[in-house]
Amino acid sequence: MKIKCFRFLAVLSFLLTLSEGDTQVTCVLNESCILPCDLHVGSDPLIHWIHMSTREHFVHSFYNNQTQLGHQVQRFRGRTSLFTDQIPRRNASLLLTAVKIQDEGRYVCRTSTSEGNKKAFVDLKVEAPVSAIRIHQDGNRITCSSEGIYPQPELTWSTEPPCKTTLQNKTMVQQTDEQLYNITSCLMDHDPNLTYYCTVKTQTNQKTGLVKPEISNNVGKISGMVIGVPLAVTIVVVAVIFIILKIKGCTKNNTKTPSNPEVHENSLKSVDCLNESNTAVVEQNNLDTITSTAHLLSPYLSQKSLTYQAMFPRAQQQCPQESYYLNILRC
Repeated sequence: MKIKCFRFLAVLSFLLTLSEGDTQVTCVLNESCILPCDLHVGSDPLIHWIHMSTREHFVHSFYNNQTQLGHQVQRFRGRTSLFTDQIPRRNASLLLTAVKIQDEGRYVCRTSTSEGNKKAFVDLKVEAPVSAIRIHQDGNRITCSSEGIYPQPELTWSTEPPCKTTLQNKTMVQQTDEQLYNITSCLMDHDPNLTYYCTVKTQTNQKTGLVKPEISNNVGKISGMVIGVPLAVTIVVVAVIFIILKIKGCTKNNTKTPSNPEVHENSLKSVDCLNESNTAVVEQNNLDTITSTAHLLSPYLSQKSLTYQAMFPRAQQQCPQESYYLNILRC
């Protein structure tokens, strides 16, 4: 009984040591990859690369100083080669091209020369990294997705600033016929004031996409204000200015000096006094009208001062002592 137990422990120890001695290699899907191996210095080199899956599959062989592919399995055809010019320098590494997911697994490199035999193990893992993330917002839902990933990825959500509540999301993973993974996650009831981050990652790489806080509501309000209020105010301002200019024109006509004035000892006629009195009244009425109109329109004009500065650039120059909106109407 003790002998059987000792043999079992010895075999287990050997297997653990063998497993720990494997060389780990990660290959990218559809790209080329090198599986390392070396051999003893000597003549008559023999190299066998074998894929250890359900049974041993010959991947590539070299002996009698030439490549031997008579026993190579079909799925490796045209995708393997050795660095034959480096074999004398102990290099027995295998170049594997157009890597497939089916290439994953454990490989053994068996070598032999006139100086002895050697064996090495390589654990090959295939990865299709996360290449891109698509993230978009549709109403109250944010959707994040990525496709063509291997092995199965993980998707996580986060916010900035950090959210105190658990983010309610639904994640779906699908595997294609090529054994690649597509992942999609939907986030509901999001806060429009937060920045949302979607991260898709595998064991060796990750990508992150984001959705920034919404500004569409504010833009809508501003655009409505820009289009609606100034249009009405502009019409009113133009109409008032037109009326005032007409009134000023009438005033000037009333106060024009007659071509043949009658002079009676440096005194004015009663008609001239009446005209001057009427002119003063008209100007005072004009001033009252302008002032009241400016006060009435100032709440609207103040919202778009830049617009009206562009429309009436002379107002500030001609009447600098007055308030700007009063200048628009007076000058």
